[in-house]
Amino acid sequence: MSNKIKDFQIRIAQVMADYGPMAKLARDSGIHVNTIRNLKERDLRRMPIDATIKKIADTCGVDFTWLKTGKGAKPTSSKVNFAGLDNQTFKVSEIQEAMAFMRDMEEELDVTLPGHKAADVLVALMAGRREGMDLNKGNVIPLFKVAS
Repeated sequence: MSNKIKDFQIRIAQVMADYGPMAKLARDSGIHVNTIRNLKERDLRRMPIDATIKKIADTCGVDFTWLKTGKGAKPTSSKVNFAGLDNQTFKVSEIQEAMAFMRDMEEELDVTLPGHKAADVLVALMAGRREGMDLNKGNVIPLFKVAS
């Protein structure tokens, strides 16, 4: 298998990790689940046809050129990296400060986050605070845009 194909499979895996289960991608894209499984897991001898790549790109909301070649607009993940947060403790006052800031940002941006996305943003804020990130609009708006 060529490096071009291996790199493509890495990008497919990245997109699928963010999008959800293979069955969901198959249903939403109209591509048979076995085809998607093969694209991700098998030793491919050739790249899939452009129409297949385009369906996956369109369904997952990523750039076709990036998905096919690795060039172009790379997607940002909506997954929050929880690495390094195991066994962390946070003061209630820290959590309250982050939650108050989130409430203000929701009002200012006129968005309402579903519970699981709000939890992701809260954890990202808490992790960011541990790394010295200031709670200001410039640092936080991208979290809301990815989550909403």
